[in-house]
Amino acid sequence: MCAAYPDARNPFAHPELLEEGLEPHAVREVWLMASPHANRAVDITDFFDLKLEALLSHQSQVSHEADLKGRLEGWASSSARAAGLGEDRMAEMFQVVNMPPGGSS
Repeated sequence: MCAAYPDARNPFAHPELLEEGLEPHAVREVWLMASPHANRAVDITDFFDLKLEALLSHQSQVSHEADLKGRLEGWASSSARAAGLGEDRMAEMFQVVNMPPGGSS
């Protein structure tokens, strides 16, 4: 979060970035996963297989999961139902935090 606010918009936070030609930027919003205060659902139904394939490529992180696909399908289906997207959809939930206005963009 500090990278998004206040550092990203503060030219004094990382002066070496200015030397590289990177200007400050005001981040408008941050999306947080696994938040108990989720306020945005993203339908991932059409991309679920690609998501699973990408996760499975990280063997050291997921090889201990006996049924990763089943667990993710259950989680995404439950999220979609909670968001009112329907029984045949899958979703991921996020808490979208709007950042204070101002600074460079």
